Amino acid sequence: MATQTAPTPWADYAPAQAWDEAMDVNGVVREPYEKVYAEIATMSGEDLHSRAEALANTYLAQGVTFDHAGVVWGLSSATTSRDDAWHFMELGRSLERADMIARLLMTRSLEGTIGPNWTTLLRSCSAHEAYLRTVRSLVTEDRAAEFLIVDRIFPRSIAYNLDKAETTLTLIEPGTQRDSVTDQARLALGRARTNLEYQRIGDILANLPQQMQDVQRACALASDLIRDRFFLPASSAVWSQEAV
Repeated sequence: MATQTAPTPWADYAPAQAWDEAMDVNGVVREPYEKVYAEIATMSGEDLHSRAEALANTYLAQGVTFDHAGVVWGLSSATTSRDDAWHFMELGRSLERADMIARLLMTRSLEGTIGPNWTTLLRSCSAHEAYLRTVRSLVTEDRAAEFLIVDRIFPRSIAYNLDKAETTLTLIEPGTQRDSVTDQARLALGRARTNLEYQRIGDILANLPQQMQDVQRACALASDLIRDRFFLPASSAVWSQEAV
């Protein structure tokens, strides 16, 4: 098969064989390449080649890592039995997503800082396109915050992931008694979720840092309880070598 060449004059600044490799994986890293060429086109001065190659390596590593992570998750979701191992993966992902969205939202109003705008936040959460399809409106503070915090069907919203974590805990250990460790974890997550769902979005925004800290505390508490209930501490794992 004939080797394809880069359609820009900046191909010489890409890492060796990177363009051919990008074509071999059917455009997996096409978006990072576009960023590379856009950035390089603005460069000038000495050491252009070395600076451009360093930039290309950075962008391509980010793109490949992101896409490979997506491939791994896609393969696991298509091939993993829906047993406890799968449920724990789902549980961990839900807790991590709720926690990270809360941390990103806190950057909007940290004292002494200038936070990103709401469009940037939506994009950083992989939520911008979903927002436009669902809300069908320009990005505004109230609508964007509502979408990221309490939307019940968007899989990256805080409320969705807190609810998902609660449901998954029930699948892992159904029928647990009140005041059990698992029930305490569900209680912490449910309290955090309902606290958000039964407030006006304006009230949440008025005290956004505290609200997001409460979400993070709930996720951390649930994580600690789940760890203590289902996983041995590191100090308890003792390896012994059997005599042959």
